[in-house]
Amino acid sequence: MPSFTPKSTLSEAKGTFGLTVVLAVVLVILVVGLFEGNIKAAATAQTYSALEKSAANAEAAADMRVLQYTNALNFLHQTPPISGIVRATANGNVDPKDSTTLDQWKHRLETIFVAFIENNSEIDQLRVIQANDEGSEVIRVEREGGAVIIASDIDLQTKASRNYFKESVKSNKGEFYISSINLNREYGKLEFPYKAVIRLSLPILSDANERYGFIIMNVNARFLLDQMKQALAQNQSLYVTDNEGYFTLHPDSDKSFSKDLNPSINWQSEFVQPLKAGRARLSPVEGENILYSVSRAFTIVIQ
Repeated sequence: MPSFTPKSTLSEAKGTFGLTVVLAVVLVILVVGLFEGNIKAAATAQTYSALEKSAANAEAAADMRVLQYTNALNFLHQTPPISGIVRATANGNVDPKDSTTLDQWKHRLETIFVAFIENNSEIDQLRVIQANDEGSEVIRVEREGGAVIIASDIDLQTKASRNYFKESVKSNKGEFYISSINLNREYGKLEFPYKAVIRLSLPILSDANERYGFIIMNVNARFLLDQMKQALAQNQSLYVTDNEGYFTLHPDSDKSFSKDLNPSINWQSEFVQPLKAGRARLSPVEGENILYSVSRAFTIVIQ
């Protein structure tokens, strides 16, 4: 399982390069090779070189995947029902532009969301949430087993207490918020079977730049993490931690998502050496094998 922790900002670029998103990712990738015996200097250098190549490949895989997600969310954000819902809400539930009702705009957006989830296996949920005191869901469409379900009005939830709501409402026009990878919760409890998710949101503003809320997408993080693991050589392992040293991904799956499932397990409980970027020889707290490692804390830049 995994816990990678990214936050991101999409800013409107000045000049000819269009929109640029800079994700300040507090994702730490650690690629570890297991070796026995005395390794001479040349072999050690070769080992580190191979690890650094794999770490770069894993970073590139994460970069590509996140770019796909931000492009998808930006596309949905620009569909006509988004602005139609804002106008109708501000004008007695009727859009003054073409007399479309709020319910009609919501139904159209739900139809778009259903089709999008059905055709994108990584996306588990799409929502529109208002930036009011309750953090009210306006629309929620989600994958449940083999079906895609539209939540009824009575099943819509309030999300003001959730961290992703608090962060999303700080975003300005054109700024993405990207959450850490963590286990999904419903009604405050961990969903079971456990599901690793990463959430991306974009603010929704009126034509007068008044904040309405945001569109948010839940992505199944298993796809991103699997892509990163596939970037490694056969004799290497991947650890992903958050900025506090809790494991999002660990070769022993029982230790993944340790912040949610077992907070006593973290970098310090596993290794004698502190967590830091660069080359290192690691001594496990339990066991005698020395691990050769390359760690990276990286930023994903999306253009």
